[in-house]
Amino acid sequence: MTSTRRSRRKEKNTDSQDSGSFINENRSILLSYFALLIVGIILVFGYFINYFNPPRTELITIDDEIYNAKELASELGFYTAYIDKTENTSTEEILYQLPMILKNKYILNKYGEELVGAPSEAEIKLRTSQLFRIPAEIYQSDQSIVDIILSNIRSDSGLSREVIMDYSRSFIMQEKIKGLFSEDLEETGNLSFVKRIAIQGEATSALFLADYNSGKTIDELLTFYKDDTSIELLDIGWRLTGFVGIDLPDELNVSEKLQLVGPFEVGTNSYFYYFEKQEDDGLITEPIVGHYEDTKLLSFINSQIANIYYREIDLDQTLRDYIVIESGKIKLKLSVEALESPNQDF
Repeated sequence: MTSTRRSRRKEKNTDSQDSGSFINENRSILLSYFALLIVGIILVFGYFINYFNPPRTELITIDDEIYNAKELASELGFYTAYIDKTENTSTEEILYQLPMILKNKYILNKYGEELVGAPSEAEIKLRTSQLFRIPAEIYQSDQSIVDIILSNIRSDSGLSREVIMDYSRSFIMQEKIKGLFSEDLEETGNLSFVKRIAIQGEATSALFLADYNSGKTIDELLTFYKDDTSIELLDIGWRLTGFVGIDLPDELNVSEKLQLVGPFEVGTNSYFYYFEKQEDDGLITEPIVGHYEDTKLLSFINSQIANIYYREIDLDQTLRDYIVIESGKIKLKLSVEALESPNQDF
């Protein structure tokens, strides 16, 4: 009888131990799952924070090409280091021009081949050496210098070879398309001499325009205001009629002699333009050809806009600061690369 009770007590203890072990095992499993869940939540949260932070924010889409903040910083850094030649343009100003720069590069590379064919790899590499400002004699003696610089740039700044070569390709396309357009010109043509009237102050500009609209001629106005130091008359020069150039307002292309065009306001300054004189058989010089080519090239680029999907998202201060600061770092690295290695001897 005693033996039986002991056996039953022993069985109960065994069952109790098994039950406790089972509960402990389940608790361990639940705790493990819970820990894994917490880790997963942290990872997912970190992923989304990292994905949607400024460097990965998608800002511009051109067809299937998408640019985030990090890529825009790279583009801006390269552009300001190797391409931009202006001295008074800030990085912030160039940032606002960047969508247009990217769009033009895309159109030239995508649609330019239909007009002038695709450039060869040798042409692209040569144009890249010119971007790096490598003297022709040094490049001809060792063309691998371009590959070395491209490799070093990628290592130092993360800027890919393809980005740089795309710029080189677009410049080649631009030059070839311009040359194609200029073939239509003869030695002489219809020319117009452009003048600009610059006026400081909105009130003076408004009075000037009101006097013109009341019937006074440009000569009468210039005589009337000749002692006003806020008004300045400047000669722009001869331009091909109808193709005055991209540095002048489009309205001039359809204006007539002594017809005032404007005002075009920049801050508190106002600018008016007009044709002072015209020639039916004027000599077409190289500067006139250049303005004609620029006008035709812009017309070609604008004609392709309908064929692409282009979107720009307004930048907030955080994104602007990020892009400008990162582009400055990249520009510094690129400048050091160009000056020190491997072409440090020039």
